[in-house]
Amino acid sequence: MLGENPPPETPVDGEFEGSPEAIEAGVDLESARRAYQIALDNLRKAMPGFRQDKRRLTTELKRQNVGTTIIRAPLDLVLWMVGLLRSLLRELGEMARDVNNDIREALGNKKNRSRNLAIRRAEEETARMQHLLLETLWARDYVQYVLEQPEPVPYNIKRDALTYLIEHDDLLEDLRREVVEHYDLDPAKLRKAQPTPPKAEAWWWFLDNRRSRRARRLNALWFVLATVPALAAIVLITLLTQRLSIDGPDALSGASAIAQLVLGLASILAGREVLNAFFFDRSSGRSWQGEATFALATLFFVVVMMFYLVAPPAAADVYNWFGQRAIDSGNAAEAELYLESATRLDPDPHASNLLEVGCLYLTLGSPDRAQSVFERVLEADSRLLLARYYLAELNSDNGEYAQSLQLLTDGLNLLASARANPDGVENDILRPYIEDPVVAEQMEYLLHLSLGRAYLEAGTYQQAKANLSSAQASLGTFDLPNVNGPVELPCAPDERLSAYVATTEIDLWYFEARTFDAICSGTADSQAALSAWNEVRLGRTTSSRQDTRQDEAEVRLARDAALGRTPTCLDLKNNTSSPFGGGG
Repeated sequence: MLGENPPPETPVDGEFEGSPEAIEAGVDLESARRAYQIALDNLRKAMPGFRQDKRRLTTELKRQNVGTTIIRAPLDLVLWMVGLLRSLLRELGEMARDVNNDIREALGNKKNRSRNLAIRRAEEETARMQHLLLETLWARDYVQYVLEQPEPVPYNIKRDALTYLIEHDDLLEDLRREVVEHYDLDPAKLRKAQPTPPKAEAWWWFLDNRRSRRARRLNALWFVLATVPALAAIVLITLLTQRLSIDGPDALSGASAIAQLVLGLASILAGREVLNAFFFDRSSGRSWQGEATFALATLFFVVVMMFYLVAPPAAADVYNWFGQRAIDSGNAAEAELYLESATRLDPDPHASNLLEVGCLYLTLGSPDRAQSVFERVLEADSRLLLARYYLAELNSDNGEYAQSLQLLTDGLNLLASARANPDGVENDILRPYIEDPVVAEQMEYLLHLSLGRAYLEAGTYQQAKANLSSAQASLGTFDLPNVNGPVELPCAPDERLSAYVATTEIDLWYFEARTFDAICSGTADSQAALSAWNEVRLGRTTSSRQDTRQDEAEVRLARDAALGRTPTCLDLKNNTSSPFGGGG
């Protein structure tokens, strides 16, 4: 029976000499050798076309010229890479065929094969050769087992057995290779065909074949390839954890990334074993650990990638909800924390909400905090024009006129480009500013007004005059509501923008009055300055700053006793003792 020890044969009288133990051991060894010889002969007869390869590979040390080696190195490398590619493609083709056969067998699709007589006969022949090969290997294994026993064996019996093994091991190796290659025997199936699982060390002559070595190499290759999606997933997990952290990377986010990594790798290994045990292992007996690991690592990466794409916008919506509740309660610091996190996760829809935090800081009298928020808003989305306007105003308050000029000039260019091409994809965030022509004119008015102020404070009076004139022209294209007091700062192009624009009219007249006084190139400028100062004096103020400017207009328009009238800018140029002297 397959896997059982062959029965000992009765020796001829006088064949063995020595103690009864030695005689019994000699009988066992001789019986094992004869059983091995019979099995080897049967296997050889089953392969009528077999010819033993008498050649043996030898390693010969040759002296090779260094120059020749260097010259041949690129060619050898190319040939090696081509050979490697061909081998890989061939192996992938064989693997694809194996997978197809395994899946068909697992699904029970055997009708076509069972009807094909030629295929059935080939399978029967393969099973017969597998049986003969295993019988021979077990017989060889039993001879080795008897030789390694501690009982004494007569010298001549042991010598004959060892001589036979040495002479026929090469034949067994060649037969084994021929049978395995010709019938494409699977080592894993051969192992499972045994009634008793063999020890690993007892199969060194069998498993060391081209197919098993190739399988081991490919298995290792799949394991190496599996590290690519696994490492990519690890990077995404770390980045996702840091992005979802409300206040940037911290110890908790790092610990969370490590925990997710451990769980992900554990799921890969567990899933591999489940697939190998319940599907691949049952269908063919082949180890699919490498392929299963790569497939699961890729699946893990795909899941993490999908979560990486979906989770930040969802988390941003949650942070935005909490931020809006904080704004409603007047808690600017808490609103900044939540809305900045929402903006970092998903800038497009949430950067404008962070703008509301800056407006809240301005309302609460914290310009420094507001400036920091506006800067972060523009880092997230530079197309938010109101953020540019507020930041430019704060920069002008701090004497940073160059930054203001850059912000406002770029803002006007963005607005002009959006109005010229309203359907452009890059203009989505600007669409609320350009859909309504009135809103577009109001936004252009604010940018020109702030730009004129920056040029005025920087001493570039002609540029200031041009931009303030543009602001005055825009102001005449829409109606202004009546405003009797402070208004809420607009943080979006909504109904609040019109009311806010109405509160800036007195500022426009104030900057124009100062600009005409500074230029003062003739009577026209002199009269324009007096007219503008008069508008400031008669205007309706809505803030303490505008009250101060109105007081300044009263002083500027005061009657001069020596002149008997209000002094013009030309008079002021000649009176350096006046607080307005020099036009500054």
